[in-house]
Amino acid sequence: MPTESAVAISLPVRVSRLLPRPSARFAFAFKSSLAVMLAYLIPLSQGWPQGQTAVICIILIAAAGPIGASVLKGTLRVLGTVLGGIIGMALIAAFPQDRELYLLLTSLAVTAVLYLGRIYRGDPVLFTLTAVMIMMVFNNGGMDDIFLYGINRTYMTVFGIVVYTLIGIYLWPVRDETAHDTLAAELGRKLMQVFRAASASQPERSEAAEAVRDSLERLRQSRYGLGSDSRKALSNRQWRSIVDDYEQIAELLTRRAEEGTEAESFVQNLSEGLGQIGAMIDALAGAWEQGSPLILPAPWKPQYDKEALASSSHLQRAETVAAAQRLSDLHTQLRLLGEKINAMLSPMPTRFEYRQRKPFSRFLWGDPDDFRSAFVIFLIFWTTTLLWIWINPPAGFIIVALATLLSPLTVNTPLQPAVMIVLFTFSLLFAAVSYIFVFSHLHSGWQLGAFIFAYAFIGFYFLKPELSIFFLIGLTTFNIANEQVFSFSYFLLFLFIFYAFLTVLLFFYYFPFSTRAESMFLRRKRRFFTLAARLAETGKNAASALRHLDPSLEKMKLWLFKIDRSYFDTLDDEALTHFAKTCDTLAYRLRILQHLRRKNRYNSLRRRYHETYGASGPAKYLERLNKARRRNDFEAIGREAEEAMKAEHAALERFLETLPTADSGEKELVAFYEETAAVAQVWKTVRSLAKTMADIDFPALRTARF
Repeated sequence: MPTESAVAISLPVRVSRLLPRPSARFAFAFKSSLAVMLAYLIPLSQGWPQGQTAVICIILIAAAGPIGASVLKGTLRVLGTVLGGIIGMALIAAFPQDRELYLLLTSLAVTAVLYLGRIYRGDPVLFTLTAVMIMMVFNNGGMDDIFLYGINRTYMTVFGIVVYTLIGIYLWPVRDETAHDTLAAELGRKLMQVFRAASASQPERSEAAEAVRDSLERLRQSRYGLGSDSRKALSNRQWRSIVDDYEQIAELLTRRAEEGTEAESFVQNLSEGLGQIGAMIDALAGAWEQGSPLILPAPWKPQYDKEALASSSHLQRAETVAAAQRLSDLHTQLRLLGEKINAMLSPMPTRFEYRQRKPFSRFLWGDPDDFRSAFVIFLIFWTTTLLWIWINPPAGFIIVALATLLSPLTVNTPLQPAVMIVLFTFSLLFAAVSYIFVFSHLHSGWQLGAFIFAYAFIGFYFLKPELSIFFLIGLTTFNIANEQVFSFSYFLLFLFIFYAFLTVLLFFYYFPFSTRAESMFLRRKRRFFTLAARLAETGKNAASALRHLDPSLEKMKLWLFKIDRSYFDTLDDEALTHFAKTCDTLAYRLRILQHLRRKNRYNSLRRRYHETYGASGPAKYLERLNKARRRNDFEAIGREAEEAMKAEHAALERFLETLPTADSGEKELVAFYEETAAVAQVWKTVRSLAKTMADIDFPALRTARF
């Protein structure tokens, strides 16, 4: 990584260093409010039409979170906006007189784009802006100057994106590479903690391993949605390679912590290997924070106490060799990571070899909840369209556009339309007071700018980003333009429009699929256990299940902690928290098991064992846990899983004791035992889940309520 003395400091960095560094919340509110103010004042000063379009664009983008400093992200948003404008105007041109076909194709296009935004693992605002432009270029059914209207809308939306992006770059920029450095350094410290805790008590080892999994997940997610300009001297593929190395190191360390260190006692040069491993792990955080290169030792290979091994059982010998091989792999992987980090820290161009991996899709295809969400969005579009056609309320298509474009905030999400209605009511009251007592008394441009800035700052600073949009909608009621018209009837029109589309969203929050937290939790729980059972089953192609496991788990936990406990007196918070943590452990152990199965798919010992004793059984018990409801069912599953685990362990011992040594090499034996040990860890988690789920009143969650 080049030092600042070696390269010229960019203008945005020089500008940001001249300013005091405020809190992240204040910086976000200040920058967003400044963008809103400029998006109003610049078009007013130039006499541009549709200036309010740029403001709406900025509010929508800000709802997605803090302003970043990526030029690539801003460019992609511009491209999405232009693409949406082209699609929208192409549909109008293709069907100028056929309104039914135009509306049908528009509804399908908007639904498809919003669906893609939902399953995209990067910046969803790109797709939101595309959908916005498809609908915004339609001038409420009018045909006068319709293409000029669409071009103006597209131009002003692009203008809003440019203003927002430039402020993010030059004013207190949030640099993505800084976040990456912090995440990598934090993970290095967590890895050191789990390394030191390997010989501690089981609760300490489990706690340290869980902390590593959490930190690794944050680092893993950082590979999505960020351009190559956000990481110093690293391409996307190089960064993914470093994350892959961290994943393998974390896997080896957590397996060592969970399985214990007893088997390592047969390794004669153990202290030398552990010392070198500990030194490399300890240096990881300093490499990211201070730019200190790692000192890499020579390769280490375990030396066994052959006399002690000769007197031990076959199973114990396999366990010892597997544990020693795990340490050797850990030492090798740390050296590989150290070489990459040293290459990154070098003033020379960063070059290192990395494994070719199957590209990970930026789209998470196939989740049933996403299909349900798309269907509900389609229903919302046509419900509001039919209201517009049959009842013909004032500004009817605006209701269609707002309900459809804001539906992703409420469809299958914890954000309730009822809360939005309350917040919007407060916003309207605040806007009405401001409209009467403040706005009508402004006489100059700087006063107008100060008023807009203050109004926007209140929304961005005191509310969460996804909620601030419903407060800042109040700005649109002022109808700010060069030829300002003060009319309370216009304010009442906006009142009707927003309550109309919010009422539609409230209805579809419960129909046709309930979005109550307990219903969503039970649905996601079924999905998670179905995926987990598929991963635990031997011989299944589980690539799709592996992609969906972690996202499904995160959604399940999200809804679990959104359940209103006031409705369910029998639910125990401690039991729910323990259930969530155990599901985390299960997902992590299943990922390890799948990795080992892929690596050992041609292992002759594995094939022979499964032909003799059949496939492993955790999958069957995970399926039963998925269907069970009552305490007695979970307790019975736990007892039966305990017996099945003992039977499988006995079968493994018989297989290894009767196995002729000449029939298999040491590598095959080690790989076979690693997989069986991973299966044993899944068995333990299944037993723990059965015990935990017995303490949760699942039937109560199925109680009907509105």
